[in-house]
Parts: sequence; structure tokens; C-alpha cells
Amino acid sequence: QVVSVLTISSISVCCAKRFGDMEDYPAELGGYFQHIETPSKDAQIWFNRGWVWASAYHRQEACFCFSEAARVDPACAMAHWGIAFCHGPDYNFSHAPGKLEGFYSVASQSEGYPSANAAVNAAAKAAELSAAGPPRERALAAALVTRYEWPVTSTTPELQVDFANAMERVSEEFPGDSDVAAIYAEALMCLAPWDLYEKKDGATS
Repeated sequence: QVVSVLTISSISVCCAKRFGDMEDYPAELGGYFQHIETPSKDAQIWFNRGWVWASAYHRQEACFCFSEAARVDPACAMAHWGIAFCHGPDYNFSHAPGKLEGFYSVASQSEGYPSANAAVNAAAKAAELSAAGPPRERALAAALVTRYEWPVTSTTPELQVDFANAMERVSEEFPGDSDVAAIYAEALMCLAPWDLYEKKDGATS
């Protein structure tokens, strides 16, 4: 199934409200499912929605969905992991290591979206909650912690290299996990954002 065709502006209204009924969500996102450790069916649904949006690079709506998962089940490690992940850089909004601009200048705010401070706090919470959880969740949480620091400094972008290296180890630990592979692939892509194609002069990166 494909995501229903809705404008970004109409979808983003989701960020400003909560739904009394899970069926009120105004987008049909298909049947994607990624099992996470939670006793809550609703938290699982919100996480699934979050990961669909995260994979589609609508990270702010993904963050809303992960936040709803955490609201429903505050002890859900992967809900907090998702919040931390979505407050981080992505291929469309990032800068290569060594450049404190773009994403990092915006994420230097202590709150709001995106916020490196929010990312640090959510990543730490995910690591704490996953400590006694499944190995996959512990590994993902531990890897994400390496990506962030607060406050943002001139060397913060270098942490993307640490995150990519950490995700390489996670992908080796879980070689058949396509979601882990996707996270690792994007971690590598973020080392050369908007620079993975042939230039007009024929040069490639």
C-alpha cells in the first residue's frame, strides 16, 4: 500500500493535536509493522506510523507519532529512540562532518524542533529503558547515544562518524534486519549529504 496523497500542510496539522481515537489519524500508511517491546497496542501503532514517516523523511510528523507512542507507554524504549532519531540530521537536512551550519545551527536550540537537547535527552531515556530489554533495542539505543551532545559545539558534526561506525556494528549483529540496514545506510549517507551523485562536471563523490 502507498501513503494516501495528502499535502504536507494538512498532515502537519497532526503535530498540533491529539486524537481521542486511534482511527482518527488522517493518513492511511499501509500495513508496515516493526515489532517493539511494549504491552500497548496503541504504542505499537504509533511507533509504526512514526517509522513510516521517518523513512519518508517527514521527520517532524514522525516525531509527533513517536511522542504519542511515548505518551501511551512512557516505558517504551523505542518510542524515545524514535524521538531522538527524528531530532537528528537526515540526508535532506544535514551537513558533512566539520561544518557547524545548516541542521546544527538550527538544532542548537534547547527546545522546539529540531533540538539537539531534546535528542540527547530522548536518546538517554531510550538507553535507560532498553537496558533490560531485547538485544536489538539495546544496540540501537546505544548506537544513537553516540550521535548527539549538548550543547552543540564545533565538533558535534563529527559525531555522525561515530554513529555510522556504531550502526555498522549493529548491522553486523542483526544482518537480516532491513530496518537496521536502512538506519545504517542513512547514517553513511549523512556523511556526504546531497553529495552522492554525479556533478555537472562529471565528478562523483
